[in-house]
Amino acid sequence: FLDDFNAAIEKAKFATEENETLQNSDDVRVILSTALRVKGRQYDQVFILNVDDGIWPKSQSQTSPEAYEAERRLFYVAATRSKQTLTLYRANTCCGKSATASPFIFEGEYDK
Repeated sequence: FLDDFNAAIEKAKFATEENETLQNSDDVRVILSTALRVKGRQYDQVFILNVDDGIWPKSQSQTSPEAYEAERRLFYVAATRSKQTLTLYRANTCCGKSATASPFIFEGEYDK
């Protein structure tokens, strides 16, 4: 197990270094990133996954106004990285229950 874990860590390190190099290249097709990592960058198309209440914002942040506002700012950062197209994906159901759209969708110009 430990050998597999260490190999996965090495692959992740290489992928991160390679990703930094590719982002400055015209050969880039898809970049998978977190919202924190895209700050200050622009892309032609941006896809944000899991735009559901409890994920954007995280359910834990809904108990603290400061944490909720930090989640809102992070969503804004992710949503404003697109030069041309922003696509938001959300679930209709999760774990057999009806899923609710993130309230952040309706606070901006993202619900069109």
